[in-house]
Amino acid sequence: MATADYGINNLFDLIVEEWTGMIKQLVESLSTTNLNTEDNDMLNIKQSSSKIIYSAPPSNIYESIEAFYYAINWTEPFIISLLCFHFFNLLLVLITRKNIKIQIVYWIILLIFGRLTEQFNNYGRSNWQNFTTQNYFDKNGIFMLIFWAAPILLICLGITVNFLVHCYYLLIATTKQKIELKKKKKKNK
Repeated sequence: MATADYGINNLFDLIVEEWTGMIKQLVESLSTTNLNTEDNDMLNIKQSSSKIIYSAPPSNIYESIEAFYYAINWTEPFIISLLCFHFFNLLLVLITRKNIKIQIVYWIILLIFGRLTEQFNNYGRSNWQNFTTQNYFDKNGIFMLIFWAAPILLICLGITVNFLVHCYYLLIATTKQKIELKKKKKKNK
């Protein structure tokens, strides 16, 4: 049992390290492409409302998340539109949760959107000036992963769980009908 716990802790540490590295990479790419920095080793992120300045890359996950938060212009129409899109998707899934046919179609559409993440990122990298004030689209697609693919995949996961719950209730109903049918056959004999 102790070895299983040790393995889980190592897995958790690896995941945290991987996400920290990805967030650092995104913050560094945003800072070097859009902000005027004198030294590429130094990371200067300024937010007008809070005046937070980092003079070195973030050293832990919390600093990475904070740096990522301040690197994004949350009042930008593109970011607001993305957040509204995901809110609308979640709302639509919750409203249609009892209609499996609609959810199957919607699940497939969302998975197609998730699959097109790389193409959307490539389009965004080449045309970001048309719809954003800064280039969020790095070559690794970390921004698109966080702001596009992850919410879509979480919503798809919710739909999948809803499918499983519906299958569970169908299985129970079918089993009850079989038991009642067997009881009727025994009474008729």
